[in-house]
Amino acid sequence: MTIGDRLRQLREGADMTQPQMADIVGTSKQYVGRLEKGHNQTPNGIFLEGWARYFGVNLRWLSTGEGPRDAASSRQSQLARPDPAILIQTLDFLEQAFSSLGKDFSIRTEADLFADAYAWIAEDERPVDQRNLVDFAHWRAKRDSDRSDDEQNGRLAGQAAAADKRSAAS
Repeated sequence: MTIGDRLRQLREGADMTQPQMADIVGTSKQYVGRLEKGHNQTPNGIFLEGWARYFGVNLRWLSTGEGPRDAASSRQSQLARPDPAILIQTLDFLEQAFSSLGKDFSIRTEADLFADAYAWIAEDERPVDQRNLVDFAHWRAKRDSDRSDDEQNGRLAGQAAAADKRSAAS
């Protein structure tokens, strides 16, 4: 059984479409389709973690088919383990970027930046040598803007609900 087979099994078991499956982790229907057909044998680790968490399955089982399927039966699956290759790519990327600016990168002082760069690199399918600091800055600004919009929409919805509650009381 392949990763694609396991993903299809989870999706169909939840009576989901490929677009719904894609929405869980923020990818495309086409990406899910390629995974299920076996065209991409090494899917993005962040996506696998998201699907494993959503469906309550063991990440190791989803990735390799080994170990128990149920996440609760494996302590290791409860821990989010970063991908060592992506950690190295992230560190290399930031060290090179800072060096080009005439600065030294320190993970101790730039931990938030490192975490953001890790997420960006993990979800970006381009080769590492095609990534640059400008693309990362755009991604980060868009993500922060999306978060701000979500927070604003949440506040507005809360204010509307409170207004409705007040008018119903009077």
